[in-house]
Amino acid sequence: MLNKLPAIIKNKRIAILGFGMEGQSTFRFLSKHFPEHIFLIADQNKEVRDHPRLQHSNHLISTGKSYLGALEKDDFVIKSPGIKLPADCKLDSSALFSQTDLFIQAFHKQIIGITGTKGKSTTSSLLLKILIDQNKKAILIGNIGKPAFDYWDKIEEDTLIVFELSAHQLEFVRYSPDYSILLNLFPEHLDYFKTKENYFRAKLNIAKFQTEHDFFFLGDPSNENSIKSSIQNIPYKSAYNLINNAICRNSTSEELIQTNEMLYLKGLHQLKNCIPLLDLVQVLKLDEVSTLQSIKNFKPLPHRIEFIGAINGLHFYNDSISTIPEASIEALKALVNVDYLILGGLDRKLNYQKLYDFLEHYPLKIVFFIGPAGKRMFEELTSNSKFNKVYIEKFQSFEIYLKELIEQNKDAICLLSPAAASYDEFKNFETRGNFFRTLIEKFL
Repeated sequence: MLNKLPAIIKNKRIAILGFGMEGQSTFRFLSKHFPEHIFLIADQNKEVRDHPRLQHSNHLISTGKSYLGALEKDDFVIKSPGIKLPADCKLDSSALFSQTDLFIQAFHKQIIGITGTKGKSTTSSLLLKILIDQNKKAILIGNIGKPAFDYWDKIEEDTLIVFELSAHQLEFVRYSPDYSILLNLFPEHLDYFKTKENYFRAKLNIAKFQTEHDFFFLGDPSNENSIKSSIQNIPYKSAYNLINNAICRNSTSEELIQTNEMLYLKGLHQLKNCIPLLDLVQVLKLDEVSTLQSIKNFKPLPHRIEFIGAINGLHFYNDSISTIPEASIEALKALVNVDYLILGGLDRKLNYQKLYDFLEHYPLKIVFFIGPAGKRMFEELTSNSKFNKVYIEKFQSFEIYLKELIEQNKDAICLLSPAAASYDEFKNFETRGNFFRTLIEKFL
């Protein structure tokens, strides 16, 4: 694919929209391979001008509110994920390129793409473990924080590429991986996509451009109706099914793995996400027994129903990754008996009725509501809730309540599973989870 790029960008200026992690990766890669080209770095953040990589160069920089004004019609434009183009932007989406698009075009035969509203990082990391445990040459890239271009020059013909893909990365792609996994679909990122239909459409690009010779694995069969109008390729017919708390083989109903056999992964939703991985293992002709062992021993990433510690019998779990109501419901199901729950953060206008209905029948003692989303939940929940409700404007104020919980409670669970984004108070969900961990560690 790299040898095709000169034809695409011949006599064109290379314009990079967004100079965050992926934008910087794009600049490093393309300036290395095409040093003779002029680059335009366009980013609303004025601090971009002070970036060390851009000092003492002839490249052009456009920042501030009118940063898009420097773009020209014939530019070769590469957009970073999450850069939202204004409604009056004259750029045609058909003229936009991205790392994801160019990378999939080049390596689609080796790529196993994984997306879904929730669970994609854990599932992608688990798949990497499965492949490495069976002596396959494999790498994990993408939305997990590893820009694809950083790995381009390291990929060999027998390298399997696990590519975690967000809706932002998939929004403008023209190609799909030969192996695509869609775990689930719930409304999210509506502050960016405006409607759930727009969000779903971006997600479904993971398989939209596949042929009948490619493989599409659907993690949640209930999403089948949502994909029919967007995806021509028929989802792979699974050889497995989820019955009660176990994955069973369809042909024999034999139980292969139960939730209580997973040493670190918690929850039926985690087991459910393993089904498309088992189907993929069949297609790749890998060993099923070894795969099941990898699943049982896999230790998940931080901030995903992560056990922090216990103080006087009060057990603390960090599930900061849960930014939608469906994820928080699954966390509560996984831990069974949570006494104290922390909800809230940035209000992205999600519908929380499903969560409210679930909480009314769950044996909670106190729910702490944080930030703008927490305030709305606090107000929308009926006054006769079976648990006590406490509204806290900022998460940093939780410490005064924490002391009392530790002094008064034993054999209980306190769970951070916010059902909302973190950006009202924190840079990202990791920072929020780390703050919670630091708070607990003060008392450990």
